[in-house]
Amino acid sequence: QYVLWYLEKEVAATLDQPKFIFTITQNSHYPWVPQPELVDDWQTLNRPGEDPSAPLPDQIPSQAKRRNYMNAVEYQLRFLTDFILKNGRDNAVYVLIGDHQPQQVSRHDDGFETPVHIISRDAGFVESLRDYGFVDGLIVDDIVATMRHEGFYSLFIRTLLASYGQGGGVLPDYLPNGIVLDLPEAETE
Repeated sequence: QYVLWYLEKEVAATLDQPKFIFTITQNSHYPWVPQPELVDDWQTLNRPGEDPSAPLPDQIPSQAKRRNYMNAVEYQLRFLTDFILKNGRDNAVYVLIGDHQPQQVSRHDDGFETPVHIISRDAGFVESLRDYGFVDGLIVDDIVATMRHEGFYSLFIRTLLASYGQGGGVLPDYLPNGIVLDLPEAETE
């Protein structure tokens, strides 16, 4: 929450051009406790944390770890939703890419698929993503991997240019498997 608002208010606000901000949400990475509270004023979060009396990760039972992990994911979704709704620019595009499931709390049956959400108020841009398998909402009924991470860049650039490009030129190809590099084998001496 702090990082996103700091970037928005202190860095991005000073730029008079389109902005691309990349950040990871570290909250769902081990050990998952304690989660900060969601606050109205992001600046109140600029203080040291870390409770020295908190248990070490190895001292937390497995079921508690799983619950703490889910609490961390819920917190992230809450602060991301809060940020997107309060930021409220009509021309903003947000891309939320999930992460692998942590070994400490996942079961083999949980799979390795990761969600990708693209959020925008531009209905035409959102509609163009349907051609690539995107559906409305944050809940997915059928978790079947429909795209590879390697293909996302080409898909995203293609759809951005189709919606917002000014050149009217040929759109780049969608490369579902990304770019396959054919590198020559290293020469040995």
